[in-house]
Order: sequence, then structure tokens, then C-alpha cells
Amino acid sequence: RKKIMTVIKTNSKPEIEPVWQLSDGLSYSALSTWLNCREQFRLKYVCGWTSCRFSFALEFGSAFHHLLEIFPGCGKLGYIKGRSKNGEKQTVSEWSKKEIEKYSKRTFTTEKTKRFLPADNHELKRCLRLVVAVFPHYAAHYQQHDMKLRWKSRENIFKFTDGSTQLTGKIDGVVKDGSKLWLFETKTKGQIDESAIRALLHNDLQTMLYAYAIQQLYKKQPVGIIYNVVKRPGIQLRKDETTSNWLERVENIGTKTFPPLAENPEEYFLRWRVTLEPGEVDSWADRILRPILSEFVGWWHGWESGTEAANCPEKNSKHYPNPAALYFRNQKSDMFHLITTGNSEGLYQRKKSHPELTT
Repeated sequence: RKKIMTVIKTNSKPEIEPVWQLSDGLSYSALSTWLNCREQFRLKYVCGWTSCRFSFALEFGSAFHHLLEIFPGCGKLGYIKGRSKNGEKQTVSEWSKKEIEKYSKRTFTTEKTKRFLPADNHELKRCLRLVVAVFPHYAAHYQQHDMKLRWKSRENIFKFTDGSTQLTGKIDGVVKDGSKLWLFETKTKGQIDESAIRALLHNDLQTMLYAYAIQQLYKKQPVGIIYNVVKRPGIQLRKDETTSNWLERVENIGTKTFPPLAENPEEYFLRWRVTLEPGEVDSWADRILRPILSEFVGWWHGWESGTEAANCPEKNSKHYPNPAALYFRNQKSDMFHLITTGNSEGLYQRKKSHPELTT
């Protein structure tokens, strides 16, 4: 243990200023990382080390969420509600393409993409084109149902304190049903195991944390969760196929190129309601959340300051790396080389504690 953490300290020349402090709050992602490995949390959140690599699954989900956040809805003929700035009607497909182009310019800046590997730039093009191709089918599938939804809030960033610990995050949506509230949670996945997801929801850290946040914000427990799942179509790059040819194929998604999306949309777009028993959220907070937070705060105060946490991991007797989290299911963690050899290649240090929560 001492050897692993000394490697990192020896190779870091200037003193590291902590990117994250306890006062910045804990998000679901932060808590999940800490539960998985304390050293990876320290490196990712306190020191700000971040992978340069492009993640297809992660960025597909982020781009799809962006369209959901700003989607104005569509009418029966598939046109966007309202009109464009020039007064013309837009199809959902046209709207999606324009919005993703703006999203791409704003999100994938030159500073960010220059860290990519050459293959990552091709992955980015494929990822965003797939979002543009899938979203109109999603909108058409839920058009009638979503017209009836009444939103209390959408993509709301929350902050509240439980005990002495601030919690933060972003909730996809809160739906009103009379005087009742529902948590609306969207997930994009490569595979969907409905029975496993349903069984897990009552103990899922992210879902229950967001249900707890709704209870804190609106002073009433949500009656349940509307779980909205989008399956990413598995359109693989064929042998010797160029990115340009793949993009042309995806233009025809839902037709002859990939007919299941149009013929059987229920396989790709699933949504179900899971109810919560009265008092269930409070019970979850007592049994699961607060013990985790108590242990986290005790661990954090093993250092005298955030600066000591960033530079002297060995001074905290409650701190250790989890060897089982370094290499899991034939994949190296993002911090694998930094922890094992002190090599930071493929990583950069961000300046914000929770960039995903930036408005």
C-alpha cells in the first residue's frame, strides 16, 4: 500500500492544489467512485486527474440527455412545436441535427479534442451521428405519451445538506401527477435487463439519492420512479469500412439499414413505473446513505487539509487503494497507470470539481 501511493508522490514535482474540497459537495459519481476505490477518488476528484480518452457510451448518453433537456416536443406530423428563427417548420430530424452541431462546437472544443487519439475523433463523429439518427425515433415513439406529462422541473441541479455533508447532482426530471411527484430518470444502455433493473432500483444509489433530493427540495417523498431507458443500436463498423461509409449507413437507420428500430421500437425504448412505499426514502437514507456519508467524512478528516490530501495520501491511516478496482472485467481503470507506475500519460488535470454540473 505504501509503495503504490509513494510512486505517485515521488513523480509529482510541484505541490498539487486540490480541485475538490468537502465544501464542494458529493455527487452520485463522486460517492460511487469513493466506494469503489478511495485512491481513485483522491486522484480523480481531489487532484483532478481525468482521462483524455473518448467514451462512446458516456458521450452518447450526454448528447442524448442534452436533446431531451431542450426538446420542445413535436406535433402529429412529426414537426417541432413552434417554428425556427426564419419562420419555417422543422422536422425532429432537422432540429436534432442542428442542435447537435451546436452542442458539438460548444462541448468538444479544440482544447478538448487535441487530447484525443486519432481514432477518438472518428468515434466522436459516429457517436453524435447515431444520436441524431436515434432521437427522432424516440420522439415519435413517445409523442402521444409525453404530451400528457406535466413537468415540475427538468434537468435541475440540486444542492442540499444532510447532517454536515453537502450533496449535489442533476435530476433529469420531476413529473407532477396531481399532488404527487415522480422522479423521471433517463438512462442510455448497450443492453437492457429489465428484471434486474427493476429489482435494483429500490437500492440503486443514484436513483434513491435523487428521490431523496426531491424529498428535500419539495418537502414530500416522490411516489415512485419513471425509469426511461434508451438502448443504443449496435451498428458496428464493418471490416474495411470507413467512417464516412458508416455515417451514410446510419442516415438510413430505422429503414433497410437497421429495421428493428422502426419495426420493434419497444426493444430500444422502454419506460416503466416503479412505486416507492411511504417512508421508503427516509428508511433508505438511514440504512444506506448516512452510514456511507459518516464513513466518508471520517476518512476525509484523516488529513489536516485538502492540500495534504492531494499531496500526502500516506498521512491518512484510513486511506488505501482498492487493488480489485484497478483491473476489472478485462479492463484497466482510468487511473491504472498513474497508481501502478506514476505515469500520467493519457490523463490531464481539470480545474473544476464537478464539471458535469456546470450550468
